[in-house]
Amino acid sequence: MESTPYSCLNLFFVSFRGMIFPFLGQLIYSWSNAFVLFYLAGGLCLLSVVYALSLNQRSKFAKKHMDNVNTLQKVFGIDLEFFS
Repeated sequence: MESTPYSCLNLFFVSFRGMIFPFLGQLIYSWSNAFVLFYLAGGLCLLSVVYALSLNQRSKFAKKHMDNVNTLQKVFGIDLEFFS
């Protein structure tokens, strides 16, 4: 599997983040103080951890039930590629 499309998309979003968010952080800092900015950044980090854990749980659920899909495919001879 070639990783070029992923690498290009990753480079785009990293560049976009580097162009936009320093100015947004400075704007929030100028409207409030450093504690608000740090709490906001910490909250976003916590939100990303919760999201990553939810993706991990979905992945475990999918792997657990993939055997059922494979069994259905063998028994009924149905192509179930869109489930995987």
